[in-house]
Amino acid sequence: MAPKKYTVRVDDTHAQWRYEIAGRALWGWGVSTGEFFRLCAEYVLRHHRGLKEVRRTIRQVEAEMRREKRRRALEEKQAKQEALKRWKGPGRG
Repeated sequence: MAPKKYTVRVDDTHAQWRYEIAGRALWGWGVSTGEFFRLCAEYVLRHHRGLKEVRRTIRQVEAEMRREKRRRALEEKQAKQEALKRWKGPGRG
């Protein structure tokens, strides 16, 4: 899946100031408005009661992605071993 860019525009300087203060209070450093909204979205995904099924689906998809990654790594390792055996020839390792 390719990364997707979300553009966040905040025209109100008071709102910008509030987000900056919140970012400093939460994480000890200022955050860009886009980063702040990303972190807020992560928080809502993690804690909102209405998104329980969404979290479950995300966990299932992430687990499947990890299994697929491990399977590909194992296949690559086996392919490298087979190539090395063919390169060395019979009886050499």
